Amino acid sequence: MQQQPEPAIIDLLFAEAEARLLRTKDAAKYLSVSPWALRNLVRADKIPIVSLGEAVWRFDVQDLDKFIETHKQIGS
Repeated sequence: MQQQPEPAIIDLLFAEAEARLLRTKDAAKYLSVSPWALRNLVRADKIPIVSLGEAVWRFDVQDLDKFIETHKQIGS
C-alpha cells in the first residue's frame, strides 16, 4: 500500500504553486501594466498562460521574469 504524503508536505507544495502561479490581476501588477494590457500581450503570444479552464488563466512567475529580461533596453 502506497503511503500518502503528510498534510504539512501537501500544504507546502500548494504554497509553492500559489507563489509561482499568479492571477491576471496580480501578474499585471507584477509587470506594472493593466490587466487589459496583459491580456493583449497574451493574445499577441508574448506571454504564455497556464490555462485552468476556458476562462481561468494563471501566469507563471518564471515566464513573467523571462518576458522582463527579453524586453529590457539600455538607453532610450
